[in-house]
Amino acid sequence: MKSIIKVILYIFIYLFVGLHSSYAQDHLPLMNSNGNHLTNEYMLKEIMVNNDISVEFYFQYLDSIVEKYKSSTPYPFSEHVLVRANPWIIDSLINTDYYRMMNRGTFIYDQKQMVVLPKGAKIKVPSFEIANQIINSFQKTTLDINIPEFKLRIYEGAVLLYEFPIRVGKNEKKYLEMSGRIQDLRTKNGNGLIVNHNRNPRYFNPVNNHEYFVTKRDDERVTKLPQIPFIETEINGYKKN
Repeated sequence: MKSIIKVILYIFIYLFVGLHSSYAQDHLPLMNSNGNHLTNEYMLKEIMVNNDISVEFYFQYLDSIVEKYKSSTPYPFSEHVLVRANPWIIDSLINTDYYRMMNRGTFIYDQKQMVVLPKGAKIKVPSFEIANQIINSFQKTTLDINIPEFKLRIYEGAVLLYEFPIRVGKNEKKYLEMSGRIQDLRTKNGNGLIVNHNRNPRYFNPVNNHEYFVTKRDDERVTKLPQIPFIETEINGYKKN
């Protein structure tokens, strides 16, 4: 039988741990910051990216948009609502992957310097109606990790949105200086949630507990570490970083 981990991906929990994961339409105020009532035809805002935004400054740039418009949007506005409303951003992030770029014949030493939001691109702030659909879709979004296949699949309900190759834990036990004991390195099966994240993690070798700043790829080339958030999961009731 295939070993599969199914993780419910509540993106509200991912970024705003204290928020409820569902907002029915009757819980959202239909008015802007000036107290003027709005309708479901609330106009989309369109933001022009004035300068190339690299991976290194991606989160700061999205935060600036959320901060600027959150008081005038009639729904809980977040980075995740914004990205779901602009799926081209996800495609742009996917294309910063080292191995994707190598398949295209381009070696990337420092992924953080890659442009992910190009100058002249347009980012839409969704209307209430669209945002409400996106917020509701978060509750239907799941991660399906298939260990034997080395595959991660992201679903919305029964619809497959994305599929990626992944690494899984080794089938061995090893003493880790970081934990001070022998640990089973296999990826555990179970069901659970993503409960927290760290956008700018520091990287430590768990074997010797030493921090590192570069990594050797499968092709033996050395690169700087990419900008990839770490997540904290709760699987079968147990939290694990």
